[in-house]
Amino acid sequence: MAKSKTNLTAVARLKAHSRCGWIQAQLDVFAKEIISQGHVDIALIVGIQRRGAELARRVRDQVAKETRTKVPWGALDITLYRDDGGMKTGRPASFKGGTDFETGIDNRMVYLVDDVLCTGRTIRAALDEIMDFGRPGAVNYSA
Repeated sequence: MAKSKTNLTAVARLKAHSRCGWIQAQLDVFAKEIISQGHVDIALIVGIQRRGAELARRVRDQVAKETRTKVPWGALDITLYRDDGGMKTGRPASFKGGTDFETGIDNRMVYLVDDVLCTGRTIRAALDEIMDFGRPGAVNYSA
């Protein structure tokens, strides 16, 4: 019994490692897309809290590594902008870490990063909040 449990653990580790490789490959693709568009000097990479913010930071690090340019990034907490807040629990949604940008949004090429795209409600909420912070030159989305 112990031997098969060990094998299952090894298989689970192998699967997790291959997912990590896939995630890194996707982050590399996002970074290359940002670089290829030629707007690194006006880019702002923004992640939707929670997991999207971590992915945005990793994309920013990859862009900086490849271009030797410090690209500002930020995290967006869309909790108050969702139109379905509290529907599941019947009480208001809680904050997930706040919104913070390293620079202003005006006239920036904003690259919005999240871990998943489902119905589009999250993106709509993110765009609403971004517009409350300023007027970007354009917004691109990656999931």
